[in-house]
Amino acid sequence: MLQKQPGASSDSGGPAQADSALSARGLWRPALALWGGFAGVSYVVVSLGQWVLGEAMLWSGSAYWALRWSLWLACTPFIVALARRFPLLAARGAGGWARTLGAHLLGSLGLTAVTLLLVFAATAPLFRWEAGLHFGWRHALNWVFTSYDTFLALYLLVVVGYGLLAQSRRTRRLEQAHTAALLHNAALQSQLSEARLLALRMQLNPHFLFNTHQAIVGLILQGDGPGAIEMLAALSELLRAVLTEEPRPLVPLHEEVAVVEKYLAIQQIRFRHKLRVHVGLPPEAREALLPSFLLQPLVENAVVHGLEGLRGPACLTLEARVSDGQLHISLHDNGLGAGATPRRAPAGSGGVGLRNTRARLQQQYGAGAALRLVQAPGQGTLVEVTLPYEPAPTAAAATTSRPEPALP
Repeated sequence: MLQKQPGASSDSGGPAQADSALSARGLWRPALALWGGFAGVSYVVVSLGQWVLGEAMLWSGSAYWALRWSLWLACTPFIVALARRFPLLAARGAGGWARTLGAHLLGSLGLTAVTLLLVFAATAPLFRWEAGLHFGWRHALNWVFTSYDTFLALYLLVVVGYGLLAQSRRTRRLEQAHTAALLHNAALQSQLSEARLLALRMQLNPHFLFNTHQAIVGLILQGDGPGAIEMLAALSELLRAVLTEEPRPLVPLHEEVAVVEKYLAIQQIRFRHKLRVHVGLPPEAREALLPSFLLQPLVENAVVHGLEGLRGPACLTLEARVSDGQLHISLHDNGLGAGATPRRAPAGSGGVGLRNTRARLQQQYGAGAALRLVQAPGQGTLVEVTLPYEPAPTAAAATTSRPEPALP
């Protein structure tokens, strides 16, 4: 299971639970544009009406409109607070709708009354001074009730607009959290794959070292001290090449073959130099990437299970080619092969080396890679590996390439 990520909200409520992401600074701009737009339109409409009647717009009238809309701008935080406390778009059920609508009706009526009464108190003296107009408190109450429908519409416009904005912000946050969770999951999967591949490789290294150690012990028991020393020196060269390199999941084929050739140098000592090796790598295949330490267990399997006990010359052929976007690697030995009938080995056969190689290919490429083992009586064993062709970057290949001399 994934751990909860920072920013990955687990709430599933309405916009009210996502409003905290909407800062006051971010709300003032749309509020100023909204109320400023209404003020401008209202002023133009009233001015045109006065012009049609042949009357001039009073300065007190201009002050009235400016103060009226400025107070509504100042009331915007209170409208937002009510919209946050009673989100209109999140109301559910008859009871929820009743509470929400009741709160907004009372809130809008209260704000309308407060703003218009303040406007009246501030502008009534101006009208009286400039035009001799006298307005009483009954006129003020009349303004409140006759203007309420307009202000209610504007109030609900703000509430709904804020709800849509909060919902949009919440949806965006959830999408970001979902994307972050997917990226986190992908990173975990990548780490898991790398850990599995590393574990498989660590299983192969002791397996190879154990076999080589047994071979050295065998030479010592046979009284072949020089051969044992030569094999130890060759093993040191191989370990230096393998252990001093920075671990990489993928390496160019020519680097992998260089490691294999060092291993085969050890085996040539065991076979008294009767082991002949042929390596065929066309230029396009040399730079193909494959999992590191992939071929060595296959070569070791061919030597131990195919060429051991062979009385005549032992031959091992390693070839590669690129075709139809696939890298094809074949390893053929002239060992004894299987019984009287040719057969294709089942997926689980072939010992630790083949099992782990199949597991690594499956882990790295899935169904895009395959390992096939064919044995025939008197014709040796053929191992074929197919995997997607991916050339190494030219710069990286030039930096890391260290050609090794071919074995005789």
